[in-house]
Amino acid sequence: MNHNQVLLFFRKINSNYADRASAGKFIVIYASNLNELESLLEILDSSLSNFPGGYILSDVKYKDSPVYVRYGGFKEKIKIDNSGSEILCIENPQGDYIEDSRGPSLTIPDFVKIPSFLQKQVDERLNPSDNSLNKLIEGYKFEFPLHYSNGGGVYLLTRKSDNLKFVMKEGRKNVAFDPRGADSFERVQNEYIKE
Repeated sequence: MNHNQVLLFFRKINSNYADRASAGKFIVIYASNLNELESLLEILDSSLSNFPGGYILSDVKYKDSPVYVRYGGFKEKIKIDNSGSEILCIENPQGDYIEDSRGPSLTIPDFVKIPSFLQKQVDERLNPSDNSLNKLIEGYKFEFPLHYSNGGGVYLLTRKSDNLKFVMKEGRKNVAFDPRGADSFERVQNEYIKE
């Protein structure tokens, strides 16, 4: 692949309607053990710390770089559910096949022990200290999502003081590029309407 082909491929997998569970991922590396994982994370973090990247919904961000980690299967393991559908699985310590969740949110199997070098990042991901979203929608009641895409969600809110309905649109940085190369965050800035 030449540079232009790589760029086109990258934009395709990061387009607005790309799979939200895998959008933003460009290169996947499978470590064979925890020591190798820690070493790789440190090398990648130091090499890519100033490189921009999208936030990957299903994974844990490692330090300051666009490097993310998730627990998942190396080899394809499938079981058939009650409806006859195939489900991608991982194997737990008892040898049972359980679903390898690949949705747009972080899930960690209950049998996984978080390594100490990832504990801080996992804790922050599961219990964020950034309270900016709560401050942004203070005084509003979240009703329900209207739409999801890789670029972000669209949500219905009600202002508590007078029950007026509002639509809030999320714009994620470094994802959902349009043909001009603008990401979702940039497009939302252009759509902003102040009351």
